[in-house]
Amino acid sequence: MPQVKIFAESRMEDALGGKVNISIGRIDGGILHPVTFKNIKISAVGGKEKSPFLEISAIKTAYRAWDLLGAKGAKDAFEAEGYFSMPSGEKVGFEGSIKNGAYNIEVKPARGFIAIQGTVSKDSAIEANFKVSHLAIGGQDLVCDGVLKSEVVLVPGIEVARPAIQGVIETRNCVLNYRPFLNLKTSYIIADGKIEISDFSLSDIFRGHGTFGLKAPFDMDAVITINNMSSTWLALALGAKDASSIISGTFNVKCELKGPANNIRSNVTIDAKKGTIGPMSFEYLSAHLKGDGPIMRIEDSRITRESGAFVIAGEMDLSKIGRGSMFEKLQLVGDEKAINWDGWNSTSSLGTSETTMTKQISDEIGIDFKKFTSEDAVDERLKSGDEVQLEYKLHPNDSLKVSLGQDKDFMGIEHKNKF
Repeated sequence: MPQVKIFAESRMEDALGGKVNISIGRIDGGILHPVTFKNIKISAVGGKEKSPFLEISAIKTAYRAWDLLGAKGAKDAFEAEGYFSMPSGEKVGFEGSIKNGAYNIEVKPARGFIAIQGTVSKDSAIEANFKVSHLAIGGQDLVCDGVLKSEVVLVPGIEVARPAIQGVIETRNCVLNYRPFLNLKTSYIIADGKIEISDFSLSDIFRGHGTFGLKAPFDMDAVITINNMSSTWLALALGAKDASSIISGTFNVKCELKGPANNIRSNVTIDAKKGTIGPMSFEYLSAHLKGDGPIMRIEDSRITRESGAFVIAGEMDLSKIGRGSMFEKLQLVGDEKAINWDGWNSTSSLGTSETTMTKQISDEIGIDFKKFTSEDAVDERLKSGDEVQLEYKLHPNDSLKVSLGQDKDFMGIEHKNKF
């Protein structure tokens, strides 16, 4: 039905202000069943059809062919439902309507939803108010509302100016993982299959800019800076339990990201003051890291403590963020000797977090290190005190133990009975 296809493309373009091109790949139905549009591509007027800024797999309407071709009101009103595909392969459903320049849209991913209401002005400027309810993003739960504004503009090109979608996004009342979070403000330009982000800001603590591909392999080239951020606050916001036992301190970070989304190359510099990494406290920390995907290798570092200076080496797995095991492959190097901990465990009881690290030096000698932390005031009787313990096996059932702690010191023979 070529006439229906052309007519539908024209009506959709009119409803969106006439500043976009819409290409419909296929039409199903129209006589016995309502019209369904397949493989819809939306690009800016004058742009390349091969570089759309939005692709929709399917839109199901309530119209028959004669409704679109001749019914009164078809020009001014349009109702549809359908879905579009995410980079992960997830199909996200939506439904909405456009009438006399006003539109209502509901986006329904697997978890949560986004409600959008707005208008399209005569000069094709779009303004939308949106509400996000318990949207799952990378394992995080997001709630917020905000405003989006956009318009079609001409931006300089290599040979001629090219059309693009330009706008701003601002959020309000952000809640991440059921805790108040920073609000977002950013400017963007969408053109040639990419979105360029500028003036990205989360309450001036996180700032950034960069370019992100909208089609596979979703290449990116971005820079993010973090200024005077509490690392414990961020770990809590990302859902970490006993965050202060994992990491604390005020951090300044610069992160450069390049490459496809499934294998991002990163270059990170970190400066931090007065904090902890697991059971180890520090006065000052500086580090340079490089990463491939979630694995971050420490290229250079220095940690200053009251007892002296150390170097931290090894790698971290960011896929384990929020867990003590994230740091299990780190090494502390001081006086040209390294401690590579065999085990790392964190538990919590009655408001007190206990972190334990173990190292088996040989078959006969082992070291345990125990650290207690608490964010809230608690009864000191709940703590047994920070402790270092050295064990030397004299016999399979007998050991010489030395224990040093801020509350008690001990030296003695331990005997284990086996039944």
